[in-house]
Amino acid sequence: MIRSFDDSETDNSAEDEKRSEEYPKWLNNLEEIDAGEGLRNCGNAESYFNIIRVYYESAQMTESNLENAYNDENWKDYTSYVHSLKSTSRTIGARTLSELAKKLEDAGNAGDIETIREYHDELMNLYAIVIHTLSEVPGIAKEEESDDTEDKVDINTAQLKDAYQSIIEVSKSLDYDTLTFILDSLRSYRLSDADRKITRSIGEMAYKLQWDEIVKLASEGLAGLEE
Repeated sequence: MIRSFDDSETDNSAEDEKRSEEYPKWLNNLEEIDAGEGLRNCGNAESYFNIIRVYYESAQMTESNLENAYNDENWKDYTSYVHSLKSTSRTIGARTLSELAKKLEDAGNAGDIETIREYHDELMNLYAIVIHTLSEVPGIAKEEESDDTEDKVDINTAQLKDAYQSIIEVSKSLDYDTLTFILDSLRSYRLSDADRKITRSIGEMAYKLQWDEIVKLASEGLAGLEE
């Protein structure tokens, strides 16, 4: 649990009133998440909300990838997936989950399969707790179900070209974290049906670490813009 942003020995001070207005109340109810750390990492409450929304939306795919790699004993991909979970969990302030993911990442890099088997279930249970608590944040689940574009801004051709070119570059270097950052950034823009389909497919390929397919899809997106 995190410390309250509203609770203080000087409740009547101007500083407390400012904090109460600045921080949403849901920040005080995040189990296994240090919202203070998340806010420091993300800059402000709005950015933090957007990042935890993306984290929540990717949960089903992340869980599936981890379980499939574990059951298939594909320790190379498993290590890549826990590396990503370590990084994203650290960003939102899920410190315990991040540290446990790092433990399993280190085990994977060292070929220590025994440690992976010992702590995998604990990792998944802790991840489930984090996802559950995020599901109770106002607007998170609703955002997942909606594909509304009213609050999004238009993206120009140059910006979209740059995004596709960057996706190709980071995919060639197998940079999963930067790839997901680019895809997350594109969520704030209003895309055409064709580009939205391509970026969604790229997201699916990213979770499967299918880099050649990602490059192919991004190249198709670029070609479409040049027609």
